[in-house]
Amino acid sequence: MKTLKIIGIIALILISLGASLLWYAASKYEEVLKTVVLGELNSRLKTEMKVESLEVSPFTELPFVSLNFNEVFLPASKVKDATNDTLLYLQSLSLHFNVFDLLNEDFRARKLSLNQGLINLEFDVDGLGNFEVISERKDSASSPFLLKLESFNARDIRFQYQDKPKNIVINQDIHLLKSIGKLSESELDASLSLDFRSNTTVVDETNYLKGEELSSELAIYFNFETKQFVLRPSSLQFSKTELDLAGDFKTESYEFSIQTKGIDLTELQTNVPLSSLDFLTSAKGNANCSLRLTKPEGQTDVQVDVSFQAKNLSYALDSIFSPTKFDVEGTFTNGKSQNNSTSSLNIALASGRLNKNPFSAKLVLSNFNKPSLSFETKASLDFTQLAQWTNLDSLLTPSEGQIDLALNGSGTYAKLEAISIQSILLQNIEGQLVFDGLQFDQEQMEFAGLTGSCEVNNNNLKYTLKGRLKEQEIESKGLVVGVVPWAYKLSSRIKLDAEIFVDGINVEDFASPAQHEISFVLPNWIWLDAKVRMNSFEWSNLLAANLSFELQHRPSFSRLQNLQMKLAKGDVTADAIIRKQGSVYKLSTQSKFDGIDVKDLFFSFNQFGQNTLEDRHLEGVLGGSANIEFLFDEKLDVLPSSIFGESEFNIYKGRLIKFEPLDEVADYFASNFILKRVFKAEELRKELQDIHFDTLTNTLLVRNESIYLPQMSIKSSVLDLDVDGTYNFKNEVDFHLDFYITDLMSSSNSSSEFGEIEDDGTGRKKVFLLMTGSVDDPEFSLDKERKREERKKKVQSETKVIKDLIKDEVKKGSEEALDLEEDFEVDWSPEEELETSPKNGIDTSKSGTAIPAEKQKGIKGLLNKLKQSDTTKTELEFDFEDDDL
Repeated sequence: MKTLKIIGIIALILISLGASLLWYAASKYEEVLKTVVLGELNSRLKTEMKVESLEVSPFTELPFVSLNFNEVFLPASKVKDATNDTLLYLQSLSLHFNVFDLLNEDFRARKLSLNQGLINLEFDVDGLGNFEVISERKDSASSPFLLKLESFNARDIRFQYQDKPKNIVINQDIHLLKSIGKLSESELDASLSLDFRSNTTVVDETNYLKGEELSSELAIYFNFETKQFVLRPSSLQFSKTELDLAGDFKTESYEFSIQTKGIDLTELQTNVPLSSLDFLTSAKGNANCSLRLTKPEGQTDVQVDVSFQAKNLSYALDSIFSPTKFDVEGTFTNGKSQNNSTSSLNIALASGRLNKNPFSAKLVLSNFNKPSLSFETKASLDFTQLAQWTNLDSLLTPSEGQIDLALNGSGTYAKLEAISIQSILLQNIEGQLVFDGLQFDQEQMEFAGLTGSCEVNNNNLKYTLKGRLKEQEIESKGLVVGVVPWAYKLSSRIKLDAEIFVDGINVEDFASPAQHEISFVLPNWIWLDAKVRMNSFEWSNLLAANLSFELQHRPSFSRLQNLQMKLAKGDVTADAIIRKQGSVYKLSTQSKFDGIDVKDLFFSFNQFGQNTLEDRHLEGVLGGSANIEFLFDEKLDVLPSSIFGESEFNIYKGRLIKFEPLDEVADYFASNFILKRVFKAEELRKELQDIHFDTLTNTLLVRNESIYLPQMSIKSSVLDLDVDGTYNFKNEVDFHLDFYITDLMSSSNSSSEFGEIEDDGTGRKKVFLLMTGSVDDPEFSLDKERKREERKKKVQSETKVIKDLIKDEVKKGSEEALDLEEDFEVDWSPEEELETSPKNGIDTSKSGTAIPAEKQKGIKGLLNKLKQSDTTKTELEFDFEDDDL
């Protein structure tokens, strides 16, 4: 207890002695200090410094005697377009002197304190500074006042700096500055601790560290005579970022380096705008960076060298394609000319994972005035997510699979701001892709086990692939032009040249159980030229084999060329084209066919949508050609009025078996009062059950919503038939049937009340029928109009024969007719014999004088020939009138 009292008494005595000593020194040297310091300042300053008050205090900064300047104002030297006429303003400025120095009349200031003020530094457009206010000392020994600072402090100082030639503006609030070191007339060598706020740090109109709180530990050296400034290893911290600083600055040269320690890229993006490198704005993680600035003596430009390294980054390009666990390292330099044209960025290695799959890349960016970029990359990609990021998901939805790629590319850009992932994909890209196990499931369209490889050259993709479509093998190879920009939605169109082989396709395998509204459209995103081969094609009952064709597609049309296939035991070739025509589409086809089994054909095409004539009724071999065109809309509905077609066909070795409508013909013969008495209707019915014919040839015309059948002759085992007529799209028929029936006439009716039916030597008898009404329930009647037309044609033909015979006989007998002594008048009636009457009244018929046969020339010979001709008619017609039925 006594010891503490003794210590307390001793301390009190020492404090009292110290305070007394300070008070004594301050009192004794107050005026001296004011005189010496003010004299020195006035002699050194080019402008007048204004001070509101000046006082000496022994207690401002213990244990120093302080000279306090209050309300200090120092005007700036004049520069062009100055924003402020103040160089320095302080509420208080204090110089602190060691009491023992004062007692020895040593007026060296040991400490400096600045409080609440403004420091304003400016360079005008000519590079002239506003701080040229201190003149050089001619003789340092002439003044007893010297700065021998061991420390200086500043608090609440606004620091402003503007360099107009370099377009730099700085505005900072210094909260606290503490310095330990030495400051003399010749040099500064100190360590500083600084806390400040960066209000504005603008370089080239970009504001860095806006509103950021910073702290710094600096070790500096400055030689006032040589103007050399050395920044020894120091540090600067803001947010979660720490920088190591060092530099050596001379009047004509300098070196400066910055190294980061685990810089947070998110914080960096907040405080350091990266508008010129927008591909970095989505990066997250920590990075280390080293920046070195070098200005050699004698040069005006600064050499910039940067090296960087980042670990475990993530890069959020979008919600689908985002690198993770991303490592990168590289360098930057502005090159030998220290400008944008020689600048280059080299990413030596970038590796990580893309959606859990590994990748690596290299990149070189050079000439920042007109940037040139090249890159290499290797990656294994999940095809499902890749397809979602590209245009592929608009075609098919992949369910699984992987692609291994190795790509490289290069390109040039107008400016740095134009560089992005999308713009890189638009440049020239080359490389290889290998894919395995790809599967797609688009409704009923299933691709599985796709394997193959691709080569990318100049954004064009050369590929080969194998796999399965449903359960059928599929192979393809080809070239896709412009695939990279299209795949990444940067281009709206690609061009595909391909060869495709499919083992087989069954259309029913692709039918969706759900009914979807069809909307047909010619796709405008692809130009296609493909050669296709197919072993088999099935659709319901249709089975085609050995198909091959060429497919060409453009946004305005789709064309099928050189189609060849086996169908219904025969050969088919065809061409077709679909064109856009206003709001609808026009389909035009041309086809040829040979050796087609008619029975198989009707079965393959499901009886062509009708049940009147079916495959069970038919046998024969079909050949010919067909051209057809029509319009249809987006729902694939055909416009009936637009259908136009023509088909020439031949059917060989034909057979019509148990065709029910022919039973109706027999029924008509049996029910007609006249026909049933002339013909054996039941015999006709029996014979019509199986009709054979060797050849059937005709041309079908389709137009005006009707099918036109020109007249054709069918020569069969039962009867010969001439047929023609129309069938319209309302299932209505109008057919003319001209039967030549021989063995089916009733023998008992060879002579009847209707007149004798004679065989003209050929045994041909003919009847005319008309078939009208619905296909399902046709009506038959005698075709009297056709019969009249036929008779008229025959009379015209016979008349022509008579005229020709008369003309010949008149010519041959002209001389003999002139030698006759008597003239004759000819009266030929079909009911009377030939008679001649001489003008003199002599009846030669009663003279008993016969004219020899060899003398029967001229007119009589002609009439005899005509009579003979009339007995050899080629046909016997049934001329039934309305009253007969």
